Amino acid sequence: MYKNSGPRHAVLEHLQRHGPDTVAGLAAALHVVPVTMRTHVRALQEQGLVHSWSEHGRVGRPRQHFA
Repeated sequence: MYKNSGPRHAVLEHLQRHGPDTVAGLAAALHVVPVTMRTHVRALQEQGLVHSWSEHGRVGRPRQHFA
């Protein structure tokens, strides 16, 4: 069993209820800054609980989506 904090459980619950989202979307929904959300998402990815993929738009960096 993985040991995760309350905020990381909130990330998992949000993704289960609302589907895939970006770091910016998750941060806004859970009222934290994007830097903090990246830390949570990275830890969940390392545990195999969240996966990601990139979406390329017309310009700029690809958007990273998490599910």
